[in-house]
Amino acid sequence: MKSIKNKIPELLIYSRLALAWMMLAIGLLNPLWAKTAIIIILITGLLTDVFDGIIARHLKLSTAHLRQLDTKIDRIFWLSALFVLMLIHPSYLNTG
Repeated sequence: MKSIKNKIPELLIYSRLALAWMMLAIGLLNPLWAKTAIIIILITGLLTDVFDGIIARHLKLSTAHLRQLDTKIDRIFWLSALFVLMLIHPSYLNTG
């Protein structure tokens, strides 16, 4: 059984999945505070992305499975961010 310390990198990875869902919900509802919340979510997601790898290497837990999971969830997180940007500021992506 893994100790909680050994689960930290995986928990940080899965936290980005939760952040992606939060970002999507905020983007769809678009409350007055949406931009601030999304900026905070993006910064938090970026920090968890940096630290999950650092911690995994430090604890010698970096495996192919963990790296693949990280890549897949990163893709979901950043595509969610792009989708929310299109919802809140469609003119940013207007090429015409």
